[in-house]
Amino acid sequence: MSNRIKLESILSQSELNLVAELNENEMKNIDKLLVASACQFWRKVSRVVSTTMSERNNKVKGIPDTYYAYRVTLLAEKGVLEIKGNPINMQFSEVRLVE
Repeated sequence: MSNRIKLESILSQSELNLVAELNENEMKNIDKLLVASACQFWRKVSRVVSTTMSERNNKVKGIPDTYYAYRVTLLAEKGVLEIKGNPINMQFSEVRLVE
């Protein structure tokens, strides 16, 4: 997708450094938890992100919430989630599972 949000535009250099340390399994776990936090009804992206970040099974700590919102956009591109609004503006956008 040509209008994909660029991480460099939403994260500081120190946050980019943290994200760069994530391995593939950690990213897959974040995605799995994001999907588990979503449902068939529209929910604020902020709720899905905060639920994911506080999940016991989330072994990744210190990663900013905007990275989780970025992952929501990737899941939408894959057809797993549907988004209304810009997920980086978490309070003003919503997400749900694709039926």
